Amino acid sequence: MVIPCAAGARISERVEREAEILKTRSRTESARLQRQIAGLSYALRAYRMEKPPSIAEILELEQVLHIMGIDELDAGMRDFLLPFLAKTKEDRKRLTLQDGFASLILNAKSHAARMNTPDVVRVGA
Repeated sequence: MVIPCAAGARISERVEREAEILKTRSRTESARLQRQIAGLSYALRAYRMEKPPSIAEILELEQVLHIMGIDELDAGMRDFLLPFLAKTKEDRKRLTLQDGFASLILNAKSHAARMNTPDVVRVGA
């Protein structure tokens, strides 16, 4: 099932658009990580944060995860990911709640799974 978003575009289309941006600027060859990061980006915007991360900040996060050898998001990464995701005190407070962060990661993976593109990778362009 595809859930419509406020702008009328389907969730999967928005996640795929973010994945396309990641694809053109990514340094990782992990399509799985790219999809999950695109899903995370969408989930963060849907989370109604005061200041959601920009696409540039999401790209920076993806690069850090790639350098660290991480190719899958996990709710246990909350404390590691928090500085990349939350800019305001209120956003940090909301994201430090374990259930809130776990549901955010679950939503990110769900959005990533809805993507139609099985092969997102394009490195070195």
